[in-house]
Amino acid sequence: MINWNLLITILGSGSGGALLLKVIEIYFLPKKVQKEFDEKVRDELWDRIKNLEGRIDEQNKMIVEVMKENASLKAEVSILRLENAKLKDDP
Repeated sequence: MINWNLLITILGSGSGGALLLKVIEIYFLPKKVQKEFDEKVRDELWDRIKNLEGRIDEQNKMIVEVMKENASLKAEVSILRLENAKLKDDP
């Protein structure tokens, strides 16, 4: 008899769901299906990792662009401050 309350509680917790999937995989899936399941999960995780790496690279490029723009704006501010100081000094 399946204890549905326990099953729902395990599925409701984040890591419990993963644990339950592993238990189901070990006890209920035949070895061939288990191997295919492992390969499928591994491939899916690898795809997610590659996607995250791509997003990180994209964000790093954006950060570099912002840093360049920031440096450019700082240079402009310095020039404007010098011009402002000259104008204040000129009679």
